[in-house]
Amino acid sequence: MTEPVSDARFAELVQDAINAVPEPYASSLAEIAVTVEERASSVDYPGGLYGLYIGGPVGDRYPISPPRQIIIFCHPMVDAFPSENDLREQIRITLLHELGHYYGMDHHDLDRLGYL
Repeated sequence: MTEPVSDARFAELVQDAINAVPEPYASSLAEIAVTVEERASSVDYPGGLYGLYIGGPVGDRYPISPPRQIIIFCHPMVDAFPSENDLREQIRITLLHELGHYYGMDHHDLDRLGYL
């Protein structure tokens, strides 16, 4: 049996996924803070959540909008994907899914692209 991925290794895998985002989308990440947290609130998201985008879509410049942020949740993914290769792929999909929300995509759009 393989050892679970450590929090530090998970953060490295997230950084690898960020570095692999192609242009012109990679430049957008300069406007979005990408952070890693252990897990989402079980009260707000009882089924577990892999990622969350906070903020308005690109072009939305309302003065009261929260800062744009993508949160990647470590432990739900580590629990669901014990293989590092599978985990790496899910981190990539999650990052692209949340970045899609920045571009105004809904879950129907993201499902069609394979990022749901």
